[in-house]
Amino acid sequence: MFNNSFLLFISFSMKKLHLLNVLLFGIFILSFNNVVYSQVPAINKEIEKSIKSANAKELAKSFNDVIDINLPDYVGVYAKNQAEVILKEFFTKNPPISFNYIHNGSSKDGSIYFIGTYKTSANNQYRTSFLLKKTDDIYFIHQLRFEIDNIK
Repeated sequence: MFNNSFLLFISFSMKKLHLLNVLLFGIFILSFNNVVYSQVPAINKEIEKSIKSANAKELAKSFNDVIDINLPDYVGVYAKNQAEVILKEFFTKNPPISFNYIHNGSSKDGSIYFIGTYKTSANNQYRTSFLLKKTDDIYFIHQLRFEIDNIK
């Protein structure tokens, strides 16, 4: 009933349609990813700037109401204002000479994390990590860690 060229044309058209669907799905996923992470670069830069300048007050603006802290002298869950005081003390004892991000990512629940290296004027190095979760479309730091890193 149909000749071979017509069947070949239909087969070719179906392959093109499938390829187009895959391409459109990929574009959708990438655009969704950009919407999810649209706020991330801004808070990422704010955190970096606050740490490089040892500004606990500015960094605390990104804290959740309660925050899990792991510092050499303090480990526990603290209220936002307590955490600011603790971090100010840490920065006073350990003034920065540099801070750099080395890795970041996200989890299935929408949380994002950053890992970095904090170097002090006393030639100490700390592995830092921040866990941020979204509340009312705004990311807040829920966990903050500065752990001594023996590799210098």
